[in-house]
Amino acid sequence: MYSIRCISYAPDDYLETAPSSIGECVDQVESHQCTWIDIAGEIPPEEQAKLQELFNLHPLALEDALAFDQRAKVEEFDSSLLMVVRLPESGENQVRHFDQLAMILTERALITVQQTEADCFDQIRKRLCAPGDRLRRKRLDALAHALVDAAIHSYFVAIEAIGDELEDLEDSILDQANRADRQNLFRLKRELLGMRRRAWPHREMLSSLSREELIFIDEATRTYFRDLNESMLHVIDLIETYREIAGGLADLYLSSVSQRMNEVMKVLTVTSTIFIPLSFVAGVYGMNFDTSVSRVNMPELKWPLGYPFALSIMAMIAFGLLFVFWRKGWLHND
Repeated sequence: MYSIRCISYAPDDYLETAPSSIGECVDQVESHQCTWIDIAGEIPPEEQAKLQELFNLHPLALEDALAFDQRAKVEEFDSSLLMVVRLPESGENQVRHFDQLAMILTERALITVQQTEADCFDQIRKRLCAPGDRLRRKRLDALAHALVDAAIHSYFVAIEAIGDELEDLEDSILDQANRADRQNLFRLKRELLGMRRRAWPHREMLSSLSREELIFIDEATRTYFRDLNESMLHVIDLIETYREIAGGLADLYLSSVSQRMNEVMKVLTVTSTIFIPLSFVAGVYGMNFDTSVSRVNMPELKWPLGYPFALSIMAMIAFGLLFVFWRKGWLHND
């Protein structure tokens, strides 16, 4: 399934329709100076052919716009300009996926093709609906800039959400690291890696839009694209920063697990150290030598207080070792 939203605008005019096919957009495009044709979903083959024919699109431009596995890029054709951006969207279990937005800029229409309808463009639609908004007084290249700006802003939103998750993870790891923290940490590291891989090509795309003389992009709009290029560099810097933070949290997690294991081993070592001499005393008095053979063969066996005497020796050894461990600070939790 796919949906079409057709918005035509001018300083004193606004028209929004929801045509059921590509052919129904032609009259609206011909009767208005600026028209935004927003298509979400997979377009049927017959509608693809009609789109190419009605707007005289280059086959490669249409092919790249409909293939939802493209890197961010810009390509100029005879009668159109293709721009592809990737924008992060939240999915199930807080796992982010990256939708593709393809924009084909022609003389009288801007055609956008999305995998799913992005929420980040609602604000742009509201601006076009407002009579006094500056966007209605500008050409379609300004609308394309606004869409790319919204896509880049979505990276800041996604990075901020990841930053909040990293802060919560840090508190949880410092409190008591568990398996869920490890899974969330490595999920965020994978997301940051994927975000960097998809954000990096935007640098080249925005550099071309801000420096090269491309069709349907005027000098004033190139200045705004230059500002977006700086924003994307900031996005990449933030991604690298959070990747380093995630790496530090991974080291913190391993250190926390190791510290907890050391505490367990310390308890076991202290316990073993105490019981080793006690086992020795119990082993000595468990040999059962015959006292009738020699007076030195376990004389305590004939002594009425021999059993309390052996227990007292064990207790003195145990408490003595505990006192020594306490004085040395081995029983304290750091």
